[in-house]
Amino acid sequence: MRIMPGFRRLPLGDIPNLRDLGGWAVTNGVTQCGVFLRSALPQYIDEESEALLRRYDLRTVIDFRSERETERDPDPLRYMDGVRYLSIPMFDSAASGAALRIRPEANFSWPEHYIRMLETQKDWVLRVMSALAASEGCALFHCTTGKDRAGIISALILSMCSVCDEDVIADYSVSEIYLRPMYEEMESYSRLCGGDIEAPFYRTSPATMREMLDYIHSNYGSAAGYLEDCGLPESAAARIRAKLTAKI
Repeated sequence: MRIMPGFRRLPLGDIPNLRDLGGWAVTNGVTQCGVFLRSALPQYIDEESEALLRRYDLRTVIDFRSERETERDPDPLRYMDGVRYLSIPMFDSAASGAALRIRPEANFSWPEHYIRMLETQKDWVLRVMSALAASEGCALFHCTTGKDRAGIISALILSMCSVCDEDVIADYSVSEIYLRPMYEEMESYSRLCGGDIEAPFYRTSPATMREMLDYIHSNYGSAAGYLEDCGLPESAAARIRAKLTAKI
């Protein structure tokens, strides 16, 4: 029998913002640990980190970054034995911060970008959710920081599994806390925001996710309704729910 540590935030310094989607209350149950992990780009993988990920039975890694991002900074998990690496990029410059080079910081709004991503990236959402539904063992998905592209997918997964909005927002909001040490070391992010660590780009404000969820509820009824509009079959949605949730 596989023994699961059951961390909500996995204590691996070489994989920033690494968190488990387990441990949240759902209708008549809870989300299970060791099914879906979200993270920033892994920086490197040492023996200790690999050993812990093997305890989680990690078998699938999904990389949301663009081809340019993956060429510049390859994912070290793709070279881990027994791991299936999938590149499913979301082609949206705002998600990687490129928009900040041409957009004044004072006018930058993550809620607007998230809603635009929901509407323009439905094919990407469908590909990601289909891959997660088909995955075996534990699946880890990530972008560069693990807060925006990974944040949207995490919110959709949790919400479709009946995790309440407040908990979905809580899961999203904590990213800025876990990412702060990484931001402070990355000169490129500092230059983008004029060295202001409190700039909106760095933040995962509760209001941002609240606005995104409100948009989904108003326009699609629920996250499940949104995913149906993306073309996700109910059989795939049911498999994700079955994998992630358990009755208690």
